[in-house]
Amino acid sequence: MGNKNRRDNIHFGCAQIRALPPKQAIKPTTTKTVGAKSKPVTVRIALLLTDRDILKLGANRDALLQGTARRAGCSIDILPKKDGTTEVGMVFAGSPIAVTKGKTWIKERLIQRNGFHL
Repeated sequence: MGNKNRRDNIHFGCAQIRALPPKQAIKPTTTKTVGAKSKPVTVRIALLLTDRDILKLGANRDALLQGTARRAGCSIDILPKKDGTTEVGMVFAGSPIAVTKGKTWIKERLIQRNGFHL
């Protein structure tokens, strides 16, 4: 006679076939409207260098700083020296990771020029 399972009625000899609805494989997602995009965090760190440190960077220090800034993804600027001071500021600006990379590479360069190796 008939199948007692009412959810899956299949009658042989009849044209009526009722099966379960197909299962949904992907959950529907609701999208949230985003008001304003958040800006990436910009960090500025200054490294104080003496005249001796500037000389350690070498004659091609501008090319060295440009290459380091390009590889690290941050900007590196040497501030002008003020009268009566013995230190010069080197400013790194960019994302936290890029600033850390640039600062580390410059420090390593200064250490290697001093004769110490990491």
